[in-house]
Amino acid sequence: VIEEPPRADQNEVGSPKAIMRPQMNSEETVDSQAMQTRLTVSEREDLWRVLLQGPLATVEIPELEFAIRPQEQRRIDSIYNLIAVAILHLGDHLRKNTREG
Repeated sequence: VIEEPPRADQNEVGSPKAIMRPQMNSEETVDSQAMQTRLTVSEREDLWRVLLQGPLATVEIPELEFAIRPQEQRRIDSIYNLIAVAILHLGDHLRKNTREG
């Protein structure tokens, strides 16, 4: 959950920029909390932005027709690392299936 930036009358030091909520149980519904966040990556530095991917969140890159499925637990990593790990797993999957077939 991203909080609003501090107002001018708030002290910026120590003000939370983001709060991590406890993970939901499998019985809890997420419909009421569903949301979409968009980020434009226009410069190389944008790839190093930190992202929290929840256990039900899919990261989509429509320009590449590429999606990173959620893992069982939420994870915090840079956009670059999320893409790199997805590419590594895709390569491992290809090598495994090429040997078998």
